[in-house]
Amino acid sequence: MPEAAHKECRVPYCPSYAVRKGFCEAHQRYYVDQTRGPAGANLTNANRRFRWMRKAFLMREPMCRSCKTEAAAVLDHIVPHRGVARLFWDQSNWQGLCKTCHGRKTARETLGSGRRC
Repeated sequence: MPEAAHKECRVPYCPSYAVRKGFCEAHQRYYVDQTRGPAGANLTNANRRFRWMRKAFLMREPMCRSCKTEAAAVLDHIVPHRGVARLFWDQSNWQGLCKTCHGRKTARETLGSGRRC
């Protein structure tokens, strides 16, 4: 029986193939089970923390970074995090976008590259 096709590592721009849980051998340390979280983690607190940080960020940067004409409504990750916690929480990787610009960017990333997020 043939093997399944190898998948790319979930870390952006990594040329290696995934070995386990979507990450290559070099990036296994980034893996955190998204359904359970690390042992003893309270995901409710993480969600609450993200909502608070999102709101604070959008108050600091109220205009869309792309079109600069509409109010920012969505907190977008410049480099898609794809489950990597360091990229997810890194505020230098955040930008405020209006819904139209965010939809365009997401479509360009998912459809243009042929790779699903």
